[in-house]
Amino acid sequence: MKSAHAIALLLVALCGLISCASGRPLPGNGPGVVWRSVLIPCTPQLCGGLAVNTATFRLKQGDITIATNGMLTIRLKGLSDATTGVTLRGRTLEVWQGAFTTRGFEGGPVNPVGTITTNQAGDYEGAVDMSSGRPFALTPDSEYSTQFALNDPSVRTQFVTGFVVP
Repeated sequence: MKSAHAIALLLVALCGLISCASGRPLPGNGPGVVWRSVLIPCTPQLCGGLAVNTATFRLKQGDITIATNGMLTIRLKGLSDATTGVTLRGRTLEVWQGAFTTRGFEGGPVNPVGTITTNQAGDYEGAVDMSSGRPFALTPDSEYSTQFALNDPSVRTQFVTGFVVP
C-alpha cells in the first residue's frame, strides 16, 4: 500500500511536469489550466511518515489548479472538523510548496508561500495570499515537479495534492 501511494504521488508530479512543460492547457480542465490536482487528507504514509500528519479536518471537495500564467488557485468546499463535523469558518491555512519524502517535507526557499482563509460556509476559492499582499504564482515558461500542502499553522499538514485510485 505504501508503494502504491508513492507511485501515485510520483505520477501526479510527473503529469504536472509534463503538462506544464508542454505549455498547453490540459483538455477538460478549462481554458488556460496546465495542472490540476485534488486535495487528499494527509496520513503518515502520504505525508512524510510523521504520525502528527493525520488529518483532523475534512473536505467535501478540494483542488488546486495552475494557469498558463503561473497563477495558483485553490478551491475548498465544506472544510470541517473530522470528529465533530463542525464547519471551520474563518479558518486560516498555510500553503506550502515542496515534496514529502521519508524525512518529512522538503520545501522550496520560501515556505509557507502564503495563506488562505475559509468563509462562513468553510469554503474558499481564489489565489494564495502572500504576506506581501500579492497572489502567489509560479514563474511562467518554467518546469516544475512539485507538491502543495495545506497546513493547520504550527500543528500538522491537513491536505496534500494527489489522487485516489478507487
